[in-house]
Amino acid sequence: MKKSNKSIIIFIVLLIVLSTIFMLTIGVKLIKDNKNKDVIIVGNEAIFEKQDNKWVNVSFAKINNYNWKKYYTYIDNQYYGYYSLYNNEKWYLFKDKNQAVNYNGDLLALNGETRYKVVQFNLHDIENKDYITKVLNDNNIKDHSELSSSSVVYVDIDNDGEKEPIYTISNKFSMEDVGNTYFSFIFMVKNDKIIYLYKKLEKDLDSSYSGCKPYINSILDVDEDDQYEIILSCGYYSNNGIRHSLYKFKEGVFKLLVSN
Repeated sequence: MKKSNKSIIIFIVLLIVLSTIFMLTIGVKLIKDNKNKDVIIVGNEAIFEKQDNKWVNVSFAKINNYNWKKYYTYIDNQYYGYYSLYNNEKWYLFKDKNQAVNYNGDLLALNGETRYKVVQFNLHDIENKDYITKVLNDNNIKDHSELSSSSVVYVDIDNDGEKEPIYTISNKFSMEDVGNTYFSFIFMVKNDKIIYLYKKLEKDLDSSYSGCKPYINSILDVDEDDQYEIILSCGYYSNNGIRHSLYKFKEGVFKLLVSN
């Protein structure tokens, strides 16, 4: 073999080896960094991002990383459109940087590689109060307590073909005198078993306006397993903010994935 041909072969082999090393190290990192990360924006209070297969809460100090990116937007859990978002103390929607889109309602915005599924659900009045009575009795609360929140949602949370009822009851922020015992419960009934999503019982408080009152914000599949996660929100009195928490129903209990 001629010396020139041998040099060319050595050069090609060396190039292949270096290219392989690059792809296995720096290349993989570059691909990973350029991949769209899964992002969930909940109202004007929370940004959740999936990092290393785990959901984390993002500080609004990093808001520039999320401005002017496109998101699948939902208002009150109904699909609204694919818009750019910009935050200036609140989120604004744009078809482009010069054409704003008005909206009125609770914003949910999604981005990333995941094909999310968002449930459009309705709050229903509670007709059968047997489980409400049981929860109140189990927590030593009089079952005629005045409620400021009372509703039920039906959703097949684990894709078993049966819709599970999820109840919300609370006497927080009541206009009536409810004494000095305040409570909020959100619970699901499955196979005649009560499974708490949120449980807060407070005694001897001076006011029902302390703390927050919980509600179900959104129901969605965030990991393409055909089972639904729940965003539970807890609103503080007046304009004192909202706490958002993402829960997954797994192994018979609700597990917290992330909270702001």
